[in-house]
Amino acid sequence: MNEEPHNRVWSPALLLGLFVALCSLVYAGFWIHQRNEQRAREEEWKRVEQSMLRGKQLAWQAPCGEDDVRCLPGTFCNRGECEQEWTTDPLYPKLTPCDSSDMCRARNGEQFLCIRGRCRSCLKDEECGAGFSCKQKSGLCVPSAPPPTPSASP
Repeated sequence: MNEEPHNRVWSPALLLGLFVALCSLVYAGFWIHQRNEQRAREEEWKRVEQSMLRGKQLAWQAPCGEDDVRCLPGTFCNRGECEQEWTTDPLYPKLTPCDSSDMCRARNGEQFLCIRGRCRSCLKDEECGAGFSCKQKSGLCVPSAPPPTPSASP
């Protein structure tokens, strides 16, 4: 009988299968690594939030006053509380660097206050100046509503 010797050449199907398996392992490893990094970031923020909550429960003073140095890296002091710089949108310049309050103008004529070189929230109407009032939730100085004009009677 004439039998053919065993062919030791790798078949294309076997090579393709090994390639797919290797890519799957690399992808799974990358996915696990990303999840671990995300979990570590979330745990760090939980620790920060818990320490800030403990401070409020113990009636400690605000952690930063108006001093950015007292905040964690990547955060800035916004009139008493450390906050992350949420946006780089020039139409909403909260916590961006400034030289004057004109650089802190937001959309629709609203503005933040330039305090110690950063656009920060207002706390009282008096800080905003004439024609503006402090909107407490957003910390923006908004134009005061003009008095209603009498309508012409027919």
